[in-house]
Amino acid sequence: MPAAEAMVFILTGEVHSGKTSLLKKVIPLLQARRRVTGYVCESVGEGDSIKGYDLVEIGGGRFPFLRRGNPPDRQNVGPFFLEEEGMRQAERILGQASPGSLLIVDEIGPLELEGGGVRAALEKALSRKTGPVLVVIRQPLLDDLMASLGLQSATVVRADSPDAARRLAGVLGEDPA
Repeated sequence: MPAAEAMVFILTGEVHSGKTSLLKKVIPLLQARRRVTGYVCESVGEGDSIKGYDLVEIGGGRFPFLRRGNPPDRQNVGPFFLEEEGMRQAERILGQASPGSLLIVDEIGPLELEGGGVRAALEKALSRKTGPVLVVIRQPLLDDLMASLGLQSATVVRADSPDAARRLAGVLGEDPA
């Protein structure tokens, strides 16, 4: 399966449990120790008026990724659809991840578990990565992700645990021997 060579770490938690906020806090600490690539997804809007999510490349640009609506010609997930530009950028980021860098993928969801979204690009990245990969996923989807990617020994960190930032920085900050 694709994840055979990659060291996979998973950050998980419930919806709005602070997974992305935790990542944004830890990324600068990780960058001080190693090369970090990938992206985080930041909400656009606030509270009940979230209009969508932008893909924010680590050390790069910001691109519309998910927006509210259900156009019939787009990949839809829940009340959102994938923006083509954001999808192209996610695929580019995953495709260009250097083998020894830490690759961060925020967030894998139901669309990827069904084979859509960034699933194909993630599988390709996992198949050629020799460095660590951090995948972010909601807690209810964790077992499905592990089974679908054949992950036997992934290290899982819960975003809502009291020591999550320290633990995440610790496990991801170690350079491979």
